[in-house]
Amino acid sequence: MERDFEEKVRKMNVEELMRFLERGGLYAILSAKEGLRRFEKGDPKIGKDFFLLILRAKIEGKEGRKIKKIAAKILKEKFFDKESIEEIINCEELKKKEREKVAKKYILLGGKDKGLLMTIIKSNLSPEIKNLAGEKLLTQKLKNDELFFIVQETTGEIQLKALKIFLRKSKNLDDRIELIEIEKPIEVAEITWQDTLPMIAKENPRKRAEIFFDILKYADSEKIKRNAANEMWNIREILNEEELDQLYENADLITIEDPKVVRKWIDERYLKNAIQRKDFEKLKKVIERTEYQEIKERAIDRAIE
Repeated sequence: MERDFEEKVRKMNVEELMRFLERGGLYAILSAKEGLRRFEKGDPKIGKDFFLLILRAKIEGKEGRKIKKIAAKILKEKFFDKESIEEIINCEELKKKEREKVAKKYILLGGKDKGLLMTIIKSNLSPEIKNLAGEKLLTQKLKNDELFFIVQETTGEIQLKALKIFLRKSKNLDDRIELIEIEKPIEVAEITWQDTLPMIAKENPRKRAEIFFDILKYADSEKIKRNAANEMWNIREILNEEELDQLYENADLITIEDPKVVRKWIDERYLKNAIQRKDFEKLKKVIERTEYQEIKERAIDRAIE
């Protein structure tokens, strides 16, 4: 059967081979092989578009990876342009090392296309390659979302340089909060926190409570969590029960009040709310967690009632 397919493929024109490539599987492998054979014999009809299509084709396994490697090599040597580079970088079947070589070659040759550099930044390549791309990008005029991606995807000096520009230009709280919650490096989160806190202070208390709740829950920096806990304590009167629970769990981080005072205040607020709503589950929660006997007894009495 396969021999019959091979004979059929041999007789196809380029357009038919390309249609077979788009079908994937065995058809695509046979078409790719035939195209490579013709290219080696000097057929001018087999050009860049054919090899780009090989990289996009749904061909898997050892043979598929081998064919894509050959296609990428030809593109690199014969058709080294933006479209070819982008396709190679995005081809996950190629080894990471091979894709990085292409990206690095483009950058070191002076490549400065913003779209392609952003593709390199967003791709699954090494920090070294991403930093090279980031360095090139920072010499250009960038939008805030582009700066945001550079901060997220680069490291070291390039990341901090991008962060400085981003914080100067962008007032987007959601993006800033995402950087505050970044796992590492802590330095990026803490610099962003210091620069963003005055912006948060201008928001209404309800909005501030929501922001501090998220930061306290997701931030990795203890310094930031401590500051967020203090800020939440300052607006404790407007906190909802979910936010009060979060503050209760992190009471030991609070430095502007004794943590025991914090927990007692929250237990009393919870008890008051539970009594008003006749909420047995809330009363049960107070009974189970409070450290204070008088609060526990009041909660038990109300639960019995």
